[in-house]
Amino acid sequence: MVFVMSQFHNALYLGDVQEQIKILENADHLPLAYVTAKTHGLNDIAERLVAELKDNVPALTSETPKDIMARSSVFVAPTPGMPVSQIWVQKSSVGAEHAAAVNFDTAVRLLKRQLGLKNFTQLKPLSIDLHRGSHSYLRVFSSSLVI
Repeated sequence: MVFVMSQFHNALYLGDVQEQIKILENADHLPLAYVTAKTHGLNDIAERLVAELKDNVPALTSETPKDIMARSSVFVAPTPGMPVSQIWVQKSSVGAEHAAAVNFDTAVRLLKRQLGLKNFTQLKPLSIDLHRGSHSYLRVFSSSLVI
C-alpha cells in the first residue's frame, strides 16, 4: 500500500494525470479515477470508466476550476491579527517574554515581584539582545517576502 501511495504522490507532483488514473484503477478506486479523468477532460477514459462503474457513476457539476476562478472575485488576504509581541504580553507572566516584546516596564515589575530583583542595570543589555534575537529574521531567498 505504501508503494502505491508513493507512486500516486509522484504522479501528482509530476502532473501526470493519466498515471494518476492508472494507479487509481489498479487500486480499484474506479469512482475517483472517473472523477479525475472527467475533471481533466480525458473523456475517452471517463467513458470507459462509466461502462465499468455501471450504476455507480459519481455525479459531477459542470463547472471546472477555470469557470470557478473566472466568476470569483479578487482574492482578499486575511487580516494579519495581533502582533506576536502583543500576544506574549497578554498571555505570559514571564519577565523575559515581556522584555522580548519590548514591554520593559512590565518585565521589570514581574522580575521585582517574582524574583525580588532591585538592580536592573546588568539586565538591560541582555534584555535588548533578547529583543533583537526574538525579532530578527533571515531570508531564505533574496526575493522572498518577510513574514
